[in-house]
Amino acid sequence: HIKGRLKDPKKREMYRAIERTGGLKTDMVVSELEALAAGREVAKTGLSPHKALERVYAWEDNVFKLEEAVRNYKYMDKLTGDLKPGQWMDLELTKGKRGRLTRGDGTWKVQVYGKKGRPGKSTGIRQSQVRDLIAQASMKPALDLFFDYRDVSNLASIIRDTASGFV
Repeated sequence: HIKGRLKDPKKREMYRAIERTGGLKTDMVVSELEALAAGREVAKTGLSPHKALERVYAWEDNVFKLEEAVRNYKYMDKLTGDLKPGQWMDLELTKGKRGRLTRGDGTWKVQVYGKKGRPGKSTGIRQSQVRDLIAQASMKPALDLFFDYRDVSNLASIIRDTASGFV
């Protein structure tokens, strides 16, 4: 879809929505350039090469994340399409955060529940926002397939970002 060769508008919107989640980067050139830029920063500052390697590993995982996200998106898109007015579907969006997507009569509403299960305000959303929610919910299990090396304590993050090497 990035090069504009994907003709099916439904598939094109699916890939765009998945890309907007930020859960993966599907362009190898961008990933490689970021890794090279990080390598230059390592040379200038004397920091560990950990960040450069992290980007390379992240790109390698993205092939599997994309496949899982696409499979999940297609399934959830069908489910939301089958909803009748007044019916709803709960979506797990991120760790500890979920949303309740409710179909109205030609409209959609979402109510997001925070980490402690507290409901937020129910708000009306557009069809493109429905696709973004489905993509975010589709990406969650895809991200759960792999250990997120960035999901560490603040202390570990500080140590990792200084001259300590691989922590």
